[in-house]
Amino acid sequence: MDKVLRTALAFTLLLCLFSTPIMPSCAKSERGKGHVLPSEAQYDIGISKYKGKDYDGAVDAFKQSIYFARNEYMPQSWYWLGVTYMVKHEDTKAIEAFKKHLEQAVGPSWETHIHLGHIYLRNNRLNEAEDEARRALADYQGQCPKAYNLYGLVSKARNDYDGAVGWFLQALGDAPWSYTEAWMNYADMLMWAKRWPAAINQFSKMLESEKTLKGLDEETIFTSRGKCLLALGDHQRALEDFHRTLSINKDNAEAHLNLAMMFDQERHISSAIKEYKEFCRTCAEVKRTSAVKQRIAMLEQMLQPSQAAPEAPQPSPYMRKQQQEQQKQEEQKQYQPHESGF
Repeated sequence: MDKVLRTALAFTLLLCLFSTPIMPSCAKSERGKGHVLPSEAQYDIGISKYKGKDYDGAVDAFKQSIYFARNEYMPQSWYWLGVTYMVKHEDTKAIEAFKKHLEQAVGPSWETHIHLGHIYLRNNRLNEAEDEARRALADYQGQCPKAYNLYGLVSKARNDYDGAVGWFLQALGDAPWSYTEAWMNYADMLMWAKRWPAAINQFSKMLESEKTLKGLDEETIFTSRGKCLLALGDHQRALEDFHRTLSINKDNAEAHLNLAMMFDQERHISSAIKEYKEFCRTCAEVKRTSAVKQRIAMLEQMLQPSQAAPEAPQPSPYMRKQQQEQQKQEEQKQYQPHESGF
């Protein structure tokens, strides 16, 4: 009986062995680790490409992720596709991608509304930008600094100084401040309003902040503070700030331009010409460089030595003979004795 049972068990095992499909070793290892869908794999590739600033590669990967997803349901890929198009300044495509994300998103997505608001803002679609700030605030369900900052930028675009300052201060909240973008926007508004000392104070506080300010742009801060100092007539400190800017980025066009204007005011013509030329080299705005080139031409004209007076034309042979005879008569008169008889 035992022998019959053992035979039956052996037969069953053989039957199971030959009825089970044999999988490649790589497929077995993938299943052991957890199967990764193609849409998810492409999403991971897209994130990697984006972090590496390969934006074209990121766009391709996110689009592949959406393609492989069932019914193109891949909200995270639509979101990052919008972000990547936004970086590439392909705004129409970015708006479309963000709207697809909002259609698929299960919960609130205030960040998407902020991104849409900034796209509308840079395209001067101010009412739509303001609507997105409102939606972001509603989705956040609380104090949303980025929504307040967006409101402030919309107010600034409408030349509403008081409104912009109020929104930026609301975005900053209680001191000590750490929201770098809103702080920079607030300081810029003070500079825009020609409140030079107050603006200088804010730029200096950012540079001296004990808290780490994420994304602090020292190059821009030194340039802006230098402009304020120049406006107040403090040329020495302005010079120091512009040189700090150029130590960070030797091709900063604004620093070169402001140095040039400062030297121009001080009548240091050679130095002004040098900095104006550096501005023309580093600035891509044709309208601005054309005006500066005209100024360079005027200054170079001032440096040229005054031209010598033109030489008198050579006399003709007849005129030369007349001059010689006249000169001889004058000499004879000179050597005649005086009437006194001496």
